[in-house]
Amino acid sequence: MLLLLAAQYSLLVAEKVAQSSLSKYMLDRVERLDRAQFTALKDNKKTHTVYNTLGTLYYKENPQNKGFSVVISGKAVKLAVDRNKIRRRIYTLVRNHKDLQILGILYTSKNINTLSYEEIKTHFQNLVAKIQKNTK
Repeated sequence: MLLLLAAQYSLLVAEKVAQSSLSKYMLDRVERLDRAQFTALKDNKKTHTVYNTLGTLYYKENPQNKGFSVVISGKAVKLAVDRNKIRRRIYTLVRNHKDLQILGILYTSKNINTLSYEEIKTHFQNLVAKIQKNTK
C-alpha cells in the first residue's frame, strides 16, 4: 500500500514538473489558435498583413481574446526538433508581449533557421511595432 502511494506521488510530481517546464516555453492552450480559429483567420479576407524578415503575419485585432499560431515549413527547416525550438522561441516572445491583443498566424520565412534568438527577438519587436502603428 505504501509503495503504491509513493508511486502515485512520484507520478504527480513528474507531471507537475513536466507541465511547469513546458509552460515556460509554450503558450497556454487558450492562447493558441485551435483548428477552427486557424482556418477562419486564414480564409478571412479582412485580415491585416505584416511582412518582415521573420516571416508574414496575418492578424485580426481582437480585444476579447487573443490567439497565436506559428507555421514553419518542413522544406525550410528539415528537422522537427529545430522547428519546435524556433516555435518555442517565438511563443515565448508572444507570451512576453501581454499588450498584444490579436488573433494571428505567423508564417515564417525560409531563412528562419539561420537566425539567432536575438535576431528573432528584434524582428518580432519590429512586427509588434508595425502592428501597433497600424492599429492607431
